[in-house]
Parts: sequence; C-alpha cells; structure tokens
Amino acid sequence: MYTDPCTIALQTDNYLMSNVYTDYIESKGYTVAECYRPAKKEVPVNMRDRYSSYEEYQAALHDFLNGN
Repeated sequence: MYTDPCTIALQTDNYLMSNVYTDYIESKGYTVAECYRPAKKEVPVNMRDRYSSYEEYQAALHDFLNGN
C-alpha cells in the first residue's frame, strides 16, 4: 500500500471521477465520443397532428411543465 500523499490523492481522484455510464461504454469497446448523439429537434410522431413546428411544441411543453 502506498503511503505517499500524492499517490493516495491521485487514486482517490480516479475513484471519485469514475462514471458508471462512461465505464459501461468503454467496457463495450466504444469511446464516449462515438456514443454522443445530439437530440433531434423535431416534434415527436405522436404529437405531429397537434403542433406544426418544433418551436410551437416546445412552447406548449414549457407551459405544461410550468403548470400554465
């Protein structure tokens, strides 16, 4: 076991900085950059009959979430 304070700090940082999702992605052989995909900005299929644009859908969603 290491008793050097710098080594202990580095080991602690590695433990605290681990992320369950990135660990899983890397365990499957992918990089995090390969799995990043920005969200699509389009009205969901089941809401297309109600909203003609994404901005209109987003405003209605904002009103719904804020109780308006």
